Amino acid sequence: MFKSFKVFWSRLFTPSNQLPLVILDLETTGLGIHNNNLLEIGLIAVDKHLAIKQTLTIPVKLNGRAHWGEAAAKVHKITEEAARKQGVELSEALNMVDDFLNENYDETPIPVGFNPNFDMKLIETAYEKKKRKHPFSHTVYDLNTVGKYLFNINSSRFLVPHLGIEVDEDKKHSALYDCELALKTLRRLERIK
Repeated sequence: MFKSFKVFWSRLFTPSNQLPLVILDLETTGLGIHNNNLLEIGLIAVDKHLAIKQTLTIPVKLNGRAHWGEAAAKVHKITEEAARKQGVELSEALNMVDDFLNENYDETPIPVGFNPNFDMKLIETAYEKKKRKHPFSHTVYDLNTVGKYLFNINSSRFLVPHLGIEVDEDKKHSALYDCELALKTLRRLERIK
C-alpha cells in the first residue's frame, strides 16, 4: 500500500500532470461546523512547482448574535470586540475569495491544508448562507492524513516539527501564517516522492 501511495504522491507533484492546488486556512469563532462563523480566511495560490503566486488574508467582520467560543479565541487570539469592529462583511469576503481564485487559476483548485475538511465545511456553509456555490474543488488534500499515513503523525502540531519546520509561536493560528506552514509542509512532503 505504501508503494501505491508513493506512486500517487509522485504523480501529484509531476508538474505536467498536477492539478491546481490552493493553500487554505480559516480562523473561526469556535470548533464546531454549524454554530460558528468565519473570522479570518487565509489563501496562498501556488503554481505547479509550489511557488507562491499570490497570498491573501481576509478578516471577516462578526455580525449579529454569532456564537463566540472562548476555546477558539484562546487559540487564534482574536478578541470578540475586534472581530465585531474590524474586517469586511461576509459577502465581500466571499467576493474577494472568488476574485483571488479567478485571478490565479484556470481550473477549480483543490484546497490543501491541515484538516481542510473542517475548513471546507465552514466555507460551504458561508457560501450557502449567501445562496452561492463555493469555488473550490470537492476534493481536498489533508496534510494531517498524509502525515498519519507516512509517519503515523496526524496532527500539524507534531508533523510540522517532525519535518524540521520551525514554528513562530507568536504567529501560529493566524490564517495566513498557518497557510505558510501548510505550504512548507507540502514542499517537504513533496521531496519524499
